[in-house]
Amino acid sequence: MAPPSYNLPPRRGRTDERSRSFANGTAGGYNRPRPSATRHHDGFALWPSAHGEFNRGQVEELLTRYGKIDLIWFDGGPPAITIGRIRELQPGIVINPRMHGRGDFQTPEVHFPKERPKGWWELCAIWDSGGWGYTAKENYRSTASVLAEFVRVRAWGGNYLWR
Repeated sequence: MAPPSYNLPPRRGRTDERSRSFANGTAGGYNRPRPSATRHHDGFALWPSAHGEFNRGQVEELLTRYGKIDLIWFDGGPPAITIGRIRELQPGIVINPRMHGRGDFQTPEVHFPKERPKGWWELCAIWDSGGWGYTAKENYRSTASVLAEFVRVRAWGGNYLWR
């Protein structure tokens, strides 16, 4: 299968090709809003802009054209769509807290929590010390370190999102 094209003809949604990667059974969605403003300590600060309408359209397309979606995972930004609207389009969907400041589970990032989180949670971890994006010199953690962290997360009932 060819990689998804980001230069698609008019009237064809970007999520059409991406959705082919969803396996039969459970499906989830990931939405990373487009950066539109100023640098932040680890990326871009996202402010309301014309991209908000674009992002809302992308999320609504995903939630209405591809059947049942079990989970949607946002990665920051101001709310482009309300939680109420998401649940109206996909009752029972699980939503992470990274767009709205609240959701169905917690997502501590990079550092293991000092206390066991209450309820559902997922540790968002990285394998190298350079952060989430590209680094010219990658410095990877040992397999033993990553596995030990995975075991700690699972022992506390969490999910391990690893990059």
